[in-house]
Amino acid sequence: MNDNKTIAIVETEIDKKMLDVIDCSNKVKAIFNKIDDAIERLKPEYQCAGATALYNQYEQFNDSYPVIVSNILSYNSDLMALKRKYATSIDDLSSEINVAATRMEASAHAYKEER
Repeated sequence: MNDNKTIAIVETEIDKKMLDVIDCSNKVKAIFNKIDDAIERLKPEYQCAGATALYNQYEQFNDSYPVIVSNILSYNSDLMALKRKYATSIDDLSSEINVAATRMEASAHAYKEER
């Protein structure tokens, strides 16, 4: 079993996914706005026990709007963190390669001087 798995990300694809997440949250907000508008238009015309139950359920759901949108946008934050972590890993790896190359050059130079 290979415990040292190598992965790569395509930064432009991550950026596209981040935009998709933002677009999704905007679409959800638009749907919520339409629901708000529909309920407000309905209230003056629809008054009965069933309407009261509907409005109460709507109020409970309406209170969740910010949480729902925030949860969707949290995926965007996760993707940003992934990009940062990957970039840091690449930078660390690059530094390690540079240090190793410098050591190899120094060793090769010392070997030539010994001969």
